[in-house]
Amino acid sequence: KNRGEHAKAQDVYDRALKIRLEKLGPDAKVCASTWNNMGDNYRLQKRYEEAEDCLLEAMRIKLQCPELGPNHPGTVTTFSNLGKLYLELGRYEEALEMTNHSLRVRVTTLGRHKNTDATIRNAHEQARQLSGAVRNPANAKAAFKMTHDLFK
Repeated sequence: KNRGEHAKAQDVYDRALKIRLEKLGPDAKVCASTWNNMGDNYRLQKRYEEAEDCLLEAMRIKLQCPELGPNHPGTVTTFSNLGKLYLELGRYEEALEMTNHSLRVRVTTLGRHKNTDATIRNAHEQARQLSGAVRNPANAKAAFKMTHDLFK
């Protein structure tokens, strides 16, 4: 449960990553999971540059790992986390791209159930926020329509 103890969590992530890198190497999929968690934790602390670095490293590993790839649930979580980060940074086009990829994969591979419904609601809200701020209103409107159609 999120109790706002991000600094303590960061210490644990740092120690875990150090051990995993030493024992398993930089391209181990378990390292990707740690990078992802660290990145989202940095985002919650508003340490955006560190958050992006960690999330991009997680994405690099996940995309090159044959067992994961772009449609694996763990990779999709990283897409979603990057979408949240880019939304907070005002990088709306990138936020839409990440959020929509996450949404498409989740709905396509998992179908409709409570977890995908929550993702759809979150993506719909992100698209609504983005539609007022993105520089390309047509893209924002299309993203909003896509999430709205999936939510029906």
